[in-house]
Amino acid sequence: MSVGPETRSMLFCDRSYYLTPRQRKFCRQYSGTMASVAQAASLAMKECRRQFVNEPWNCSTPYRRHWNHMRGSTAPAGIPAGSRESAYVHALSSAAVAFSVAKDCKNGRINRCGCDGTWDKYAPTTGGFSWGGCSANIDWGKHMSRMFTDVPRKRRMRRNTRKSRKRRRNENHVNFYNNNFGRKKLMERMGRKCKCHGPTGSCQQQTCWRSLPNFEEIGATLKRNYAEAQQVHVVRTRDGRTLVRPKQLSHRWKETLAYLRKSPAFCRTAGRKCSLGANGPAGCKTMCCGRGYTNRTVVERNSCQCSFQWCCSVSCKDVCVKEHVEQYCL
Repeated sequence: MSVGPETRSMLFCDRSYYLTPRQRKFCRQYSGTMASVAQAASLAMKECRRQFVNEPWNCSTPYRRHWNHMRGSTAPAGIPAGSRESAYVHALSSAAVAFSVAKDCKNGRINRCGCDGTWDKYAPTTGGFSWGGCSANIDWGKHMSRMFTDVPRKRRMRRNTRKSRKRRRNENHVNFYNNNFGRKKLMERMGRKCKCHGPTGSCQQQTCWRSLPNFEEIGATLKRNYAEAQQVHVVRTRDGRTLVRPKQLSHRWKETLAYLRKSPAFCRTAGRKCSLGANGPAGCKTMCCGRGYTNRTVVERNSCQCSFQWCCSVSCKDVCVKEHVEQYCL
């Protein structure tokens, strides 16, 4: 007996053990959005690896569980909750969901949303252009991101002590802060695209719409904030608000990524390529965590003495062989 797409979607949501109860509810209610969420996980993992390719922690296989399942606020396996790396992953994942949903809304892949039809009503304009076209529905993307990623983190503990509950609440609050920070950076990078009207080349009148940035820009922006991230503690004010503030009183608070505790040494780097002359994280001393490295001779063969033949080919007379030495961590 065959089942319809709606039933298949419900079965998928109920059998996805890695989703929290709230995320299962989201999955059933917004089943057409789950493909965008899955795409966001792939997008975020790819961008994270690209940004950290030359560093000891490079979002590699031991940490894929978070990307594959997008378990809301749960930190990736192998990354301590509340760490600087966890802050980056949460911000990037949250931004990726908002980005992917907004993009699919614009392209008509999600039934519940479409273009942003409100932008021309509240956005200021200057002479020479008017809002029109199909603006990316970033508000709906942010809404879906909040509903799916801002999920309280639950941990299995032997003893559910007052101290452990406080620790979990603090981790949840910092995770939510970083999630929102990622969405905010996406909003700040939103651009504008325009189409000219009127006589050829004059462009006296333009119709413009809001456009999504290249996601690599978001990854790079958050990577800079990762480097500037501040260690914080969670404070509760007399009026009931919960805030993050610098752990060291001598530091001024600035809006950036926040983490609760220092990162461990990510030293599972055996076989990683390093740079002998570099002093930063890509350098062999840092990358290999003091274990040393081995040299490998790499032989490259490329066509050379090439010339362009009219029309339309390239002719090469020889094959040039070039050798160079690369370093890999032990």
